[in-house]
Amino acid sequence: MKKRVFILLLAVFNAVGVYALNINSTSTQTGGNDIVDGNLIVGDKSAVTYTINGNLTVNGSMTVYNGSSVIVNGTLHVTGTINVNGDITVNGRVEATTVNVNKTMTVNSGAVLHTTRDLNIDENGTLTLSPNSTTIVEHDLNQNGRFYLRKLDINTGNLNADQATLVVANNYNIFSVDLLLVDFTDDDATYIDPAHNEVYVFGKNDLTKVDGITAKPKDEDAFIDAYPMGLDGFVEAVMPIELVYFEAYNSGDQVYFKWQTASELNNDYFTIECSTDAEDYEPLATIQGSGTTNYTVDYDYQYRLNYVGTMYYRLKQTDYDGSSTYSKTEAVTFAAKAVTKANDFTVYPNPAVDFVTIAGGEYESVAFVSADGKIMSEQAPQNSHSIEMLPKGLNIVVIRTVNGNVSKTIIKQ
Repeated sequence: MKKRVFILLLAVFNAVGVYALNINSTSTQTGGNDIVDGNLIVGDKSAVTYTINGNLTVNGSMTVYNGSSVIVNGTLHVTGTINVNGDITVNGRVEATTVNVNKTMTVNSGAVLHTTRDLNIDENGTLTLSPNSTTIVEHDLNQNGRFYLRKLDINTGNLNADQATLVVANNYNIFSVDLLLVDFTDDDATYIDPAHNEVYVFGKNDLTKVDGITAKPKDEDAFIDAYPMGLDGFVEAVMPIELVYFEAYNSGDQVYFKWQTASELNNDYFTIECSTDAEDYEPLATIQGSGTTNYTVDYDYQYRLNYVGTMYYRLKQTDYDGSSTYSKTEAVTFAAKAVTKANDFTVYPNPAVDFVTIAGGEYESVAFVSADGKIMSEQAPQNSHSIEMLPKGLNIVVIRTVNGNVSKTIIKQ
């Protein structure tokens, strides 16, 4: 049943999806919404550069081999693990379950790195966070290699305007203290980087191994005050929209979506995504955003789906530079439906000349079809239906209800 559902969705909405992808020549993902249903491998046979300019979803893991590099100018969403054995430069947004930095990864100004599990820096790895970048680790940050919060020029400008932000929701574990390159000192430092970057670490950590750094981050209290919902509140704040709510519900075989934004910043468009297992998602529909606004904006969308079971839906927001964020997931259950029988409805008069009436129950729409199968007219429920478009002779009336379709034959005189 799952396979049939997604074949239908792919056919109707033209989702771009491929199976496992192996890139062994320098190439560019030029834009749009691309899906890899499997693992993405970059440069296992030759040194290449792969540039991502649009939105790329990898329903699997991703490995960048030594000598090869990936440049993310848009959004890269990996449902599994990213293994950085080569180089990754983030100019847009990277989301993954876990990221293993075994060589070099750089998060540039304005970019976002988000792991829903761990961020691991191997003893041969280097992670660099540039000013005005954001890194969110929803579980542990394990450091056994080099970690830079890039040094700022303290003689120019306002340091707070150029800060990098790192949030670690659980533990920060330092396994090799001598490789923690804080290459300048500040006697008043009470958090990981004395250059006035923002670092928030919750749960247990062993930062006390480093001289001049206390176990409690300097601005942890300020973070809690600013985001009383904790990490969820912070992740939502990083979104370029302020999403008030997103909900999905069904009525018969119609699925209705509604959401509201309190403000939007460079919001290009929304994508409604669906899944039967809450793990592998497919794009369902794209709805244009409102750009930049401080006013409340309401959105809605609906579609028809014949399905029994539970479907999962989420809202993906994409801004002008290709970066994107996701809403919480909504589950919608479709129960088995009663079968509408042919004798539930009557079409009269029959034969008919100009109009017919449909009696016997509620219906959503009616289609008038010629004997050779051509749909001549589709009409909403009403007291009487015109049949002037039908050819003379035998024709078919298809009555559409929430419980299925009923077909009747009529004679047009």
